[in-house]
Amino acid sequence: MSPETADDYIYVPDDPEEQRRIKTRYTQRLLEAYPDAANDILQHARQEGIKEGIKEGIDVGRLEALRRSVLAVLTARGVVVGDAARARVAAATDPARLDAWLLAAMTAATADDALR
Repeated sequence: MSPETADDYIYVPDDPEEQRRIKTRYTQRLLEAYPDAANDILQHARQEGIKEGIKEGIDVGRLEALRRSVLAVLTARGVVVGDAARARVAAATDPARLDAWLLAAMTAATADDALR
């Protein structure tokens, strides 16, 4: 059946909320009709969610480690790190930028020089 022919038999409302209600009702009926398949789908979704959560946790941990490293290198070298510089490092979310700052922190004379 072509999509054009299907449009003759299937009503699809324009309202997004009504579309959501129809999809939800349809999904519930499918899950009730095929409970074994529903369990498989839920198990797969849980596993995918766990994988995504682990990856996100690793990414967050890596960012935090880079932030701490930038500040630790500057502090260990005796470079004064003011509140503004600390806030800038704490707000950084780009690992490449933090890597660059870490390398710069090894030789920079000031925190501002390291965070350029």
